[in-house]
Amino acid sequence: MPNRSIIFKIPLTVAIVSMALLFVALLGQWMGLPGMNSEMFCETFRPGLIKQPVNAWSNLAFVLAGLGIGWLQSRGHKKGHRNPFTQTRFYPTFFATVVVLLGPGSMAMHASTSSISGFFDMLSMYMVASFMFSYALERLLHWKPTTFLICFVIALTLCIIIDRGKVDFSIGMFPAMILIFGLYIVVAGTTELYLVFIRKTGADARMALAFVGAFALAFIIWLYSLTGEVLCDPDSLLQGHAVWHVLNAVSLFYLYRYYVSEGQA
Repeated sequence: MPNRSIIFKIPLTVAIVSMALLFVALLGQWMGLPGMNSEMFCETFRPGLIKQPVNAWSNLAFVLAGLGIGWLQSRGHKKGHRNPFTQTRFYPTFFATVVVLLGPGSMAMHASTSSISGFFDMLSMYMVASFMFSYALERLLHWKPTTFLICFVIALTLCIIIDRGKVDFSIGMFPAMILIFGLYIVVAGTTELYLVFIRKTGADARMALAFVGAFALAFIIWLYSLTGEVLCDPDSLLQGHAVWHVLNAVSLFYLYRYYVSEGQA
């Protein structure tokens, strides 16, 4: 087995570089003037470099989760676990890096609140959905990493095109960018159900349930912590939206545990 330290080193490098670039961008006001992007997320808009400090700093949970995934996978795996996460360096490195990038992506929006920072926030979410979608199809169709990467790039590009308003298939109150994000998650989830219960891949379904449970709880807290909702206290150091960030980081760690459990003896 080749040296697996790269699985940790690449996400670590990405974390350092992306966080450094974010703060340079904030200092130089490269992302533009503060905008309206933070108004729905309850926390009081504050003067200074970080406009919503609690919501912003809570995104470090994603960075820690991604680095934790990279660290654990760099140390190897237990005998009997044979799957793309344990037999290659590509997939765990890719996933750990995507999780890390959620941190500075969302932090940019809460720190700056500008229009372009909102795009980086959505971009990081699109990357996670595109990974889940492409990795589910990879295992369903026995793709090689090159095919997975092509699928990921196409899926992510489609999200960006829709986000930029180049294509619009909105339905009622649901904008097109939410629909495409949801479509990827539904396809990924349905495929995972098939892999676990029909193909019998041996993955630990409890980890999948923990992922879904943590995300569902996070979504409920997110919903009731929006500005004006019952859990919203603009001046509190405990922000529901920050809890949403932390619980989502936890859910992605459970997703990693699900991926790596596949093929247990």
